[in-house]
Amino acid sequence: MSGNTVTLTGQVGTVTVKASQPGNGTFDPADDAINSFEVLDPNTFVPSIDARNPLAGDVFMPNLGPLQLAAISDIGFPELFSVTDLKFEVNGDVIPAKNWNNKHYTAWWTPPSYGNFALKITATNNFGAAATKTVNINITEQAEDMSVAAFADVWADINHGQVEVEAELPSYVGAFNEISAGLAIDCPPGGCDPWDRISSIDVKGITANGTRSSATSHPTVWPARTKWTPPISCPSCRAK
Repeated sequence: MSGNTVTLTGQVGTVTVKASQPGNGTFDPADDAINSFEVLDPNTFVPSIDARNPLAGDVFMPNLGPLQLAAISDIGFPELFSVTDLKFEVNGDVIPAKNWNNKHYTAWWTPPSYGNFALKITATNNFGAAATKTVNINITEQAEDMSVAAFADVWADINHGQVEVEAELPSYVGAFNEISAGLAIDCPPGGCDPWDRISSIDVKGITANGTRSSATSHPTVWPARTKWTPPISCPSCRAK
């Protein structure tokens, strides 16, 4: 630091500048003035990538056809950085993505055959630096009845009256004729209090472009000390 000029060394991290006035025979000492800021390397500060569809593993598809690819990409310090491009790549074929301008990106890809594929997602920042995430999928023709635990041990209490969880479900295209869900409501560890509870349960599907569609909504009266398992119709439940 020279005078009012701070010269950075190029090292990434937090810079703290402190100004002190110790005082003298005329003036009392002043409180230190401290200012901190982050130093970021644009070549390594790259976007985050959240693969939304398909998820890693099996993709159930009785007939080969278009499969929607979806991802969320974001980057911190929006006053300095932005995501300028996102693309999908499957076995060397590059698929440009549509930007929905809400951090969501989608594209369509038709598998040429059944089997294993590597889906690579690349997101680039405004300085040209890129992050990559690879999702290994298996396009399979066979789909059987299955039961999947979407989530467990979600507790709502007086301090957390509304709780939202996100479930990961199998990836598929036209593989299932009916999808239903069971929701078990029970007392938390330690038991329930003597009061009945009035609540509601909403199951919502999140589309690939980020909008939410309501699958079902159940207003419920929860009798204390009682376990209840209502059936839920969930035709839009899929992927993530």
